[in-house]
Amino acid sequence: MTKNSKIDGACDGKNAWDNAIQGLAPCLLNLAVDKVSEHNQVDMEKLQRKMDEMFEYANHELKA
Repeated sequence: MTKNSKIDGACDGKNAWDNAIQGLAPCLLNLAVDKVSEHNQVDMEKLQRKMDEMFEYANHELKA
């Protein structure tokens, strides 16, 4: 993960992370909203919980 909270492209699991976000975001978030800060907090928490179930964070906490 880079210091601006983006996952480094060389990180193992980067493709799996991207695929999970692309699959889950349309199901859990309103795609008409283009800024993360403007999304419904409950929906963002649902997305975070689902990603937490799917991935293990080693040495870093991932945040939106």
